[in-house]
Amino acid sequence: MSRDYKVRTAGEEPRPYVHLARRQDESTYASMLVRTGGSSQALVQAIRREVLALDPQVVLVEGTTLGDQVGVTLFPMRAGVGVFGAFGLLAVVLAAVGLYGLIAYAVARNTREIGIRMALGAGPAAVVGAVVGQGMRLVAAGVAAGLLFAAAGARMISGVLFGVNALDAVSYAGAAALVIGVGLAANLIPARRASRVDPITALRQT
Repeated sequence: MSRDYKVRTAGEEPRPYVHLARRQDESTYASMLVRTGGSSQALVQAIRREVLALDPQVVLVEGTTLGDQVGVTLFPMRAGVGVFGAFGLLAVVLAAVGLYGLIAYAVARNTREIGIRMALGAGPAAVVGAVVGQGMRLVAAGVAAGLLFAAAGARMISGVLFGVNALDAVSYAGAAALVIGVGLAANLIPARRASRVDPITALRQT
């Protein structure tokens, strides 16, 4: 009797499993596991030749490496990770474009106000700080809401996570840092544009 473990798929719950000695098992199917420090593919071919030399009647169903077997088992999950990763990247791009458009629109509407501030002595650094601060407040609110939704949804996929906890602090911090970085970059272009506003031209706008 072995300890409970995942028998067929990585997503299943661990379960009891009994291993029988070869003499207790009447099945004609057998598996051989061989460890090597060299080329595993070359060893598979050598083992195949030796087994057939001992008994030509033996039918070799498959001869692959353990890494290949694990790869086949994990392929659906890796494919799913790729799809979710692509959607995540698309979401980041859309968020950056949307944030840039929102901040650029806000700067365009507040051109007169920015011109008045600059006419009263506000320097480019102060204008950039004000615009970036306004945009980063939106980013902070979005990051906070995103972390809450992510924490709630992570429990639904906790069964297919390996080597990482559903509430892994490093993963959440990395995602938040990525979004904040993208948001900061999306704010800089409108902020720099606002700092170049001509106060006289801005004051003439209605």
